[in-house]
Parts: sequence; structure tokens; C-alpha cells
Amino acid sequence: MIEVFNKARKDLYYPPIGIQIDKGFECKLKFGRRHKLVVGRNLLNLPKEVLLGIFHHELNHWAKHPFDLKTVILEEYWLKEFKAVKLIRNTFDDVIVNLDLIFNKGLETISKTYTFFPVSNKLDALLRAYYEEITGLNFGKIEIEFGGKLDKLLKIDFLNTKRLRMNVTRFARIVEDLIEEIELPFAYFSFRDFPISEIERSIGEIAREFELKEFDGVLRYLKISKGSKIAEFEKSDIRWYYERARRHSINIQSAFRTGSIYPNEIKDYEIDDQIDFYSPIESYGKVIPGIAKKYDTSEFEATKTSIPDAVIIIDSSASMRHPKDVSYAVLGAFVIAKNYIDNNARVGVINFSNKNIELKPRRDKSVYEYLRFYQGGGTTIEVEKLERYFNTVGYNKDVILITDAGIENIEEVEDLLEKLNAILIWVRSDVKDLKDYVDRYERLKKKLDVIEIEDEKDIPKIALKRFRTYEN
Repeated sequence: MIEVFNKARKDLYYPPIGIQIDKGFECKLKFGRRHKLVVGRNLLNLPKEVLLGIFHHELNHWAKHPFDLKTVILEEYWLKEFKAVKLIRNTFDDVIVNLDLIFNKGLETISKTYTFFPVSNKLDALLRAYYEEITGLNFGKIEIEFGGKLDKLLKIDFLNTKRLRMNVTRFARIVEDLIEEIELPFAYFSFRDFPISEIERSIGEIAREFELKEFDGVLRYLKISKGSKIAEFEKSDIRWYYERARRHSINIQSAFRTGSIYPNEIKDYEIDDQIDFYSPIESYGKVIPGIAKKYDTSEFEATKTSIPDAVIIIDSSASMRHPKDVSYAVLGAFVIAKNYIDNNARVGVINFSNKNIELKPRRDKSVYEYLRFYQGGGTTIEVEKLERYFNTVGYNKDVILITDAGIENIEEVEDLLEKLNAILIWVRSDVKDLKDYVDRYERLKKKLDVIEIEDEKDIPKIALKRFRTYEN
């Protein structure tokens, strides 16, 4: 059995699946830090080519489809309105795996496996008829009337995984009245069989790939199906913004730099240059322009740098897009916060609308909760409260204002923002054609560095630079 298993792994370019021999007459996947195929000892009695077909089939689930847990989760979510979701999904995936073995990998032993075992039910008979029709190989079909189902299956392009959602739901509608487990020694599994840690990892992948509405539906389905331990954040949109932020990195220039310098190259010495860098040897002892030389200096690469803490002042007034509808203000704020926190800095938040809601600089998930919070009122910054906040936390912070520029008390705010050396991120998505907003933006632009964002593709434009102290 080990010899046949190793051949199957070699045929499929060594997928990372081990083998464990157990009692019984089935193959089943055991999930853990390293997945294993648990194989019943009774399968030892099978002909080698039949056993090889079984191993090809099971290993190809990981070499081809579903390949990862993310796909398993999505397929089961798309099938949530059907009964027997687990059986439908596994049967659908079996079709993809078998067709891929034959057409793409040239491995036809799977047909020997099918012909060795008798037809177990109508679904099994239908699929064998389909395989024979599409491949021209013998799968041990029996003559039976399928009421047009075979013709419908033949219209599905199973190997086109770009149409996965449409294909799996079409397949489900065709076979739902026939669905029952086919008596072949193949493994049937669900996302529920995986550890929570792997489900969490896949949630992140789904968030980075799919839009917020779709992700929210997936997360709700998982929580209902698996339990409330799924997802670190209570709100699905917070989790989506956090995972989406991982797609982006921004340049944060260090506020402080300390270290030594060394002579890097020899250049001509000018009369105005400092005598400290004069090279008497290269200048032959003469301080004469055109003859005299100096050392040009550079810093050692090991020079230490320090990222300052940041304070994000975010507008959550009614003119700003609600986080449930994909807010690029919130996404930009998450990207900034995550990059600071990843660089061991702390992030404070001032969420303003009718009032300032404040969070002192820290490094935990409350930062993201405050950034996502939506007040939905007017657009006023409480200036006295803002000043007290910075008197408490200190003025040596990177300050980032994120707004659509609809600030009603802009005259009170602009001087303080200039004093804070704030960077303005203007979210122009919904207000770029509104004169009041554009006029206030132009007013702030005269005093602050500005970055304009309209959608997610603008996020990489964010580059936060500070020039405070340089020490040699």
C-alpha cells in the first residue's frame, strides 16, 4: 500500500499529504498541522491499479480541487440553500478531480477504480454515464433513463474554475433530488472538519479576495454553522477592513535617526566645505581648489530608526460613506493604523461628527473598532477637547486627518491642525463635485500636506513622512 501511495504522490508531484493505515474499508482525510490520508487495512485486498486510482483521486483534491479550505468554505456557502450541502459539494468536487486526472494529467486509472465497484445508486449511475460520454473510457455504467439530467451535466464546463459558483449551483439543481452517498471508498469532508485556526486563516483570504457584502454573508454562515468562536472581531465589516488592509503597505518615514557616519568616497574640496572632512593625504597637504580633496560621508546601514506614534482623526459624519457600504476613509485608516502598529508604534483615534470620541494611543483591536465607529451626525471637531487630548498624549505624534473636508468649524480647526503638522487625506469619492466641500478642501490644502483618495486603488498613494530631528 505504501508503495502504491508513493507512486500516486509522485504522479501528482508530491502533494503535502501523508498516509496513516488504520482499520476499516475507506479513505478519509485527517486534518491537522499536516494532513494525512487515513486508509483502511481492508483496502490492501484491492488490485493495485484500483488502489492507485483511489489514491490519485484523493490526492488530486489537494493538487487540483478544492485545493484549499477557502474553496471548501465558499462552495458550501454558495450551496447553503440546498439540503445535503456536504454531499453535493463533495460529489461536485469529485467530478472536477476525476476530469482533471484524465484530461490534464493523463492518469486514467480512476476509470479502473469505478469499474471495480458496482453501481450503488441513481446518482452513481448518472455520473458514470457522464464520465463515459465525456471521456470515452469505461466507467462501468448501467443503462438507465435520467430524464434529461445527463444532457444538462454535459453542458457544464467543470474544469473552468473561474465559473465555480455558477457551476456548483447548476450541478446542485441537477442532482439534488438524487443526492445520496455513493458507495466508493472516497473521503467526504466539510469545512467543519478543520481546526478553527485554519478556518480563521481562510476567512482572511476570503476577505482579501471578495467584497464586503459577500464576505459578510460568508462570515454569518460560518458563525451559524461552526459556532461563535469564529472571527476575532465581533463585526464582520471590521474583520473585512482589517484583512483588506493587509493587501496594502505604506511608507512611514522614521521621525528620529541616530547613528554614525563613515567616509564613503573622495570628492573635490571646496573653500566653503567643513575642514573636518578635508583629506590631507589625498590633497598632498595643500588646501587649493582643484587639488584639495574631501571625504563624502554616508551613514552606516545599521543606523537605528524610530517610528513615532500616530493619531488618526477620522470623520464619521453623515456625509461620509457608512462603513457597511465600503468606506475608503475607513479602509485608508485601517491601512495606516496597521502599518504603524506593525512597526511597534501606537495609534490613537479621534472619531468626530457631532462630538469627538477619543482613544489614547495603543496597539490593540480597539483602535480598529474606534476607526470603524460611525456617528452619522454633523461635521464639527471639538477644538478645545482636541487640544486637551494632545496636551495629554503629547504633540510629538504623526497626525493624520481623514475627511471629506465638510468640517463646519474649519476656521477654528485649521490653525491647530497646522500646529500639529497634520497630513490631510481627502476622501473625495462622494463630494468632489460639491462646491462647499471643494472650497474647504482648498483652504486646508494651503496649510497641510494633502493626499487625495477616491477608491481602493488610491490607497498606495498614502506616504507619511516626517522630518523632526536628525542626529549624528
